[in-house]
Formats: sequence, structure tokens, C-alpha cells
Amino acid sequence: MNRHAVAAPLARLRSGRLTDEEFDSVYRDPWREVSARFWTPVRVASLAAIWLTEGGAKTVLDVGSGVGKLCIIGASLTPARFVGIEHRHSLITAARTAARQLNVHRRTSFLHAQASLPRMRGYSAIYVFNPFAENLYSHLAHLDDHVELTEKRYWRDVSLVEQTLRCLPRGGRIVTYHGYGGRIPDNMDLRREQPIGTDTLRLWVKADRPPTGAYLETDGGVVHVPSARGCSARVLQFGSNLR
Repeated sequence: MNRHAVAAPLARLRSGRLTDEEFDSVYRDPWREVSARFWTPVRVASLAAIWLTEGGAKTVLDVGSGVGKLCIIGASLTPARFVGIEHRHSLITAARTAARQLNVHRRTSFLHAQASLPRMRGYSAIYVFNPFAENLYSHLAHLDDHVELTEKRYWRDVSLVEQTLRCLPRGGRIVTYHGYGGRIPDNMDLRREQPIGTDTLRLWVKADRPPTGAYLETDGGVVHVPSARGCSARVLQFGSNLR
């Protein structure tokens, strides 16, 4: 894609006028067809990128980055670098190709890997769009059958994000869209909350105090559970959209 071909969609993105259909034209047909179900919408990604970087974060992690939509939009709208972790190699290839075509490949990185604590620690800004729920859906609802998808893996990956949030530094932040299925320690304050797209976008920021419980994002809103009650993320009811 030449310089002039790139400039037009980026200008529309920065003005808030770019549609998902227009943005998704950078991808091949199979990935465009599932966009509404699996990928972060343009409006959501644009707002999330601003929230994630307004505190000065220089690098943002997207857990379960899919075709890289959040990372590419974030790198187009902010000066930060965006890193995506994704377990499907075909999606990593699609993300890298799109980032190159839109000329943000120097400020995006896409890692073909499963979620792990060593890969997720060290970031002060994290984005999650219900990245693990596909593990709980029927085979017919899966994107494909090329990766492990089990309830055991679901709880393992949710636990990894919970551990990552406990390691965040003061001022560290996470933006959630359709939640992620796990607990958010209550020394993270809910700073912003906005209904958008098919759910609510939330910004959580780590405060300088010890946790005394946790928050759970449910279909009915945010619930606080004190530690004494042994809060469990298993009470969550998941929305229909996946990562």
C-alpha cells in the first residue's frame, strides 16, 4: 500500500470517521467475515488506546490480540508501542501484514505464543477483550480447531491475568471490554466506564494501597467481593462476543 493509500484511512481514523468495514478491508476475507464477533471495533479500540496511554505508558500489551486491530489503531493514534500476544499463527501473520500495509510495523510487535506470566509481566498498560471465553463455547462457535480450547485452559489463562494484575506497578492500568473472566484486585480503581459497542469499556488504575478484595465484571455490572468471602470469578456470566 503506497503512502497516499495509507494516508486516507489514517486521516479518517484520527477524525473518528473510519468504519469497521473500511478498516477491515486490510484483511483477507476469512478475517473480515468474523470481525463483528471476534475483533475489537474501531471506536472501542480508539478510545481504549487513549485511555491506556494517557498516563504516560510507552508500551501497551494486548492479551489475545487476534488480527492486531487494537495494536494497529493504538499505534496510529498514540506515540506508544503496542505488543500483541496471540496463540494462532495465522492471526499473527494477518496482524503483521496489516501493520506493515498501514505503516505502523515499527511500533507494533506480534508474538505467536500462549499467555504466560513472564510474557505479560513488565507492562504498565494492558488491554483485554474477553480473550479466553472461546474455551467455554461449543466447537461450532470456535474460530477454528487449530489451537487448544478447553475449560482447563480457560481457568489457567484467567489465573495468569489475575497474577499479572497483582504485579502491576502503582499507576499501572488495564482496560477491559466484555471483561476477561477473572478478578480485578480492589486496589485498582475504576477510573472510567463507558457503554460502547456491544458492552462497556472500563479503565482500571492501580492505587498505592493493599487489596482487601476484588471486583468482578458481570453482565449486570461490577460487583465487589471482600477477600473474606473467597471471591470466585466463576460466578461471571459471559456476554455473547468473543475475542
